[in-house]
Amino acid sequence: MNPKKITVLAFLVLLIVPAVCFALPFDIGATSGSGVAWPKLSFKAVADKSYALGVESYFTQHFLERDQFLRLKTTLDVASGKKETNDVYLSESRLLQKVTLPTDESMRKSIESINRFASNSDKQIYFLLIPTAAEIYKETLPAYSPKADELAFINKTYSQLHSSITTLDAATPLTNSKEGEIFYRTDRRLTSYGAYSIYNYNIKSMGSVPAKLSDFSIEHLSGSFYGSLYKKTQYSLVKPDTIDLYHYAAKQYSSYVTIRNGTETTFHDNIYFRDRLTLSDPLSVFLGGTKPFINIQTDNQAKKNLLIFTDGNLGAMSQFLTIHYDDITIVDLSYLTEYYRDSIDFDRYDNVLFYYSTPSMLESDKFGKLSLFSK
Repeated sequence: MNPKKITVLAFLVLLIVPAVCFALPFDIGATSGSGVAWPKLSFKAVADKSYALGVESYFTQHFLERDQFLRLKTTLDVASGKKETNDVYLSESRLLQKVTLPTDESMRKSIESINRFASNSDKQIYFLLIPTAAEIYKETLPAYSPKADELAFINKTYSQLHSSITTLDAATPLTNSKEGEIFYRTDRRLTSYGAYSIYNYNIKSMGSVPAKLSDFSIEHLSGSFYGSLYKKTQYSLVKPDTIDLYHYAAKQYSSYVTIRNGTETTFHDNIYFRDRLTLSDPLSVFLGGTKPFINIQTDNQAKKNLLIFTDGNLGAMSQFLTIHYDDITIVDLSYLTEYYRDSIDFDRYDNVLFYYSTPSMLESDKFGKLSLFSK
C-alpha cells in the first residue's frame, strides 16, 4: 500500500476509534488514573497534530491496554515506512534505543565532581564508559537518523578525567565480539556474554588474570525474554532473547548478598534471584535488580575489595567480578543519601570502579553526591 495512504489510514483510525468509544461502558470524557484527559476536537488541534497526540496519550493510559495500543501504533508506523517509534529504532534483527548525549555544560559539572572525588581519595580508581548497541551496530541505523558519536564522547570524557583515574575500554571488546549476542535484541542492557567480553579485556588493567570462557558452565535460564525496548514498541518481528547465567566452574565459592532499599535490609545466599524471572523485569535475576545499595561477600579468599558506582546496568558483570573480589559494594548514586552513605565503610575499600553507560551520564546531579565520601 502507498505510504501516504497508510498515513491517512492511521490518522483516520485515531479519529474514528474515539467515536466507537461512546458505545463502551465508561466515560470517554473522564481523565485516566494518571490525569490524562480526552483532548478537545477542533480544526486547530487537528491541523497542528495536538489532537492526534492527545488521543494517543489518552489511549495509552486509559482506553486500550497499553501493549495493544503500542502494537497498533508500531504496526501503523512500520506500514507507513517509519523505522522508529517511541525513540526506538526498529529492525528484524534487533531494537536499538535512540541515544541522547549530555551537553558540554552538564558533563563539565559531572567531571568536576568526579575529579574532586579522585583528588581527595587515596583509592585506586577505574572508570568505564560503555557505548550502547546503537554505537556498536550503528551501520544498521536508518540512514536519516541522527547518530550520536558515542566513541568521541567517551574519548573526550576520558581526556578530562583526573590523572590518577585509570580509564577502561568497553568499545573495543564489544566491537570485536559484535557477531555474538553482546546486547539483548529487545533490551538496552548487556548480555552475560557482552559483560564477559568487557571483563576479559579489562580485568588485567585492574590487576587480575581473566578467567577463560571455558572456565564457565553456561546455563540457559530463559529463551523467551522480551526486554524494555520491546515493551516500548511491541514490535513482533524481533525474536525473543535468551538469558544466560555464567557459573564459574574452575573454583567453587559461595556468595552472600545484602541489599538495602529504604529502611528494609534483606540477606540472600546467591547473586542469582531466580524467582525474579517471572516478574516485570526478568533481568533482575541478577542481584535482584537495581537497588540503592548492594553488598556481595564471597569466601573465595581473594583478599581484594571493590566499591562500584553504577547506573543499574552492572547486573551480569557481577558474575565475573566476584571471582576476583571477596567484598564488593555496589552503589547507585541516583539514590544515594546520607542514610546509605552511613552503611558504607569507605576506608576499607582500596579500589573504586565507575561503571556507566553513555546515556546515563545525562544526569549530572548524581555525581555531586560523591562529596558525601570526601574526607
